[in-house]
Amino acid sequence: MKRLFLFSVFVGCVQMLWAQEVSFEASAPQVVEVGEQFRLTFTVNAHPTSFQLSNPGSFNILAGPSQSSMSSTQIINGRVTQSESYSYTYILQSDKEGKAKIGSASVMVNGKTYITAPFEIQVVKSSDSGSPNQTQHSSANQNNPSNPAGDLFVRVNVNKHSAYLGEAVEATISIYARGVNLQRFDNIKMPSFNGFWSQEVETPNQLVFKRQDVNGRIYNVGVIKKYLLFPQQTGEVKIDPCEIDLVLAVQSNGPQSIFDDFFGGNVETIKKHIVSPSVTISVKPLPEAEKPASFTGAVGNFSMDGSMDRLQLNANEAATYHLKISGIGNLKLIGATKISFPADFDTYDPKVTENILTSGNGASGSKSFDYPIIPRSAGIFTIPSVEFSYFNPSNGKYTTLKTSPTTITVSPDLSGGGTTSVVYGGVSKKDLKVLGKDILFIKVQPQHFVAQKFLLVESWVYYLGYVLIIVLTVLAGLFLSKMQKERYDIKLYRNRKANKIARRRLKNAEVALKLNNSDIYFEELHKAILGYLADKLSIPSADLTSDRVAELLQARSVDDQTSQDVLAVIAQCEFARYSPSASIEKREMIFEKAVELVSNLEQLIK
Repeated sequence: MKRLFLFSVFVGCVQMLWAQEVSFEASAPQVVEVGEQFRLTFTVNAHPTSFQLSNPGSFNILAGPSQSSMSSTQIINGRVTQSESYSYTYILQSDKEGKAKIGSASVMVNGKTYITAPFEIQVVKSSDSGSPNQTQHSSANQNNPSNPAGDLFVRVNVNKHSAYLGEAVEATISIYARGVNLQRFDNIKMPSFNGFWSQEVETPNQLVFKRQDVNGRIYNVGVIKKYLLFPQQTGEVKIDPCEIDLVLAVQSNGPQSIFDDFFGGNVETIKKHIVSPSVTISVKPLPEAEKPASFTGAVGNFSMDGSMDRLQLNANEAATYHLKISGIGNLKLIGATKISFPADFDTYDPKVTENILTSGNGASGSKSFDYPIIPRSAGIFTIPSVEFSYFNPSNGKYTTLKTSPTTITVSPDLSGGGTTSVVYGGVSKKDLKVLGKDILFIKVQPQHFVAQKFLLVESWVYYLGYVLIIVLTVLAGLFLSKMQKERYDIKLYRNRKANKIARRRLKNAEVALKLNNSDIYFEELHKAILGYLADKLSIPSADLTSDRVAELLQARSVDDQTSQDVLAVIAQCEFARYSPSASIEKREMIFEKAVELVSNLEQLIK
């Protein structure tokens, strides 16, 4: 069996490796400085038999390729999962500015060659080799105590500064950091986007920084939020600034010790408030010339499809006309298209279904409208062509889409009429009824009316009801008042709850007896007897000594035998708690005696 299991695992691993799709990728910084050393890594998720880099570009190869591998195997519920990766790493450096191209790399896996696409890396001037003014500015940013936070700012970047009314504008809120140790965000105030209809684009929850060239200097840039903005007014529309409160870790200027580096000392946190510049979008109005009558504000690039779920049906039966608009643009702002259904059709509000994906490329997907209809008479009917117009900002023109006319054959209603109930998500009316049977016609003949001789207001039953309400209200008030007084009477409350609490403790003692736990058993039994007497007689448990118990029982006219039995059970419990040598039979006898005493005392002490 062991060999069979190992063989099965081996076969499963081999199958997993064969079935795994091979991926070969390259990774490197998008921008580097002149003289900066960086890593260029090629990774493949299968064992390669060969590797080759065709052209490292104008970069100097300082080291590499160094090869490393990693593999892992998991067996969960008999299912084998295996992953592995092989990496080839170069250390590169450039000595001149500009864009340098990294050529394709190739690997061979199982006799098949896989190739990466070539890509470019931007090489910018080193900040240390700039002009004297630049060098002094950089040094001041990083070392001046008045500005210990280095270079740090936030921007609202838009992909276009001019757009048509309703055209999507992508706004990205990014933070730029250079030479800072960012700890956390304390508060972020996003722009209000007045004048725009905004949709948030999904971004990672964790801030991920990437290197980026900003005016010849390399910054770590992290995207905080992304939005799609659809202008709702023309003219110069301003996007308000974004404000952020940050907490940074900076090196303290105080005296240092040899232990500061080891224990992370001599570092303090400071708060910094940064504000982005405002951004203005020039919103152009949609051209009025040649604007179609069917245009309702759709801006983007769309397609349309219309169809009936049934082309043959009986009169008074429900059917649905489907209209689907797909594409990219302001889909969420598109309303239901007006359709000219035949006059003999009952129509209802459409059910709207959205399948829209919001990404950096815009809002794309589809929006469906389901129109429920009910033909009321037989015949052949035609639903005319449906028109939908939109404005395409890429060419600055209107486009009108049309569906094909739809012919429906309606047969006579052979069911004899009656009420037809239609359950449909988009219908907001009540149950539908057959015309001619849900309308009462006007009666033209004279009608005979009979005067009402009996009025409830004038009868004795009406006034008796008022009296009963008043009496019941008074009784309810008295009852609630009595309950309130009893609740605040602690002695009375303890007296009434004494038996219930004692029974609960006896139950706990019985459980401990079955579990042969003598300590808990005698403790609960002792609490049951003394607690019952304390609650029933309304005195503190600490005042209940044997002599005090005997006096109280005698004062309550409890017979001598019962008093002696109570004292005996208390003494046995106290002795057994410190010297638990009683047998099981003796413990059961004590328990039965305690239950009997509680019942007797409940009858004797009132």
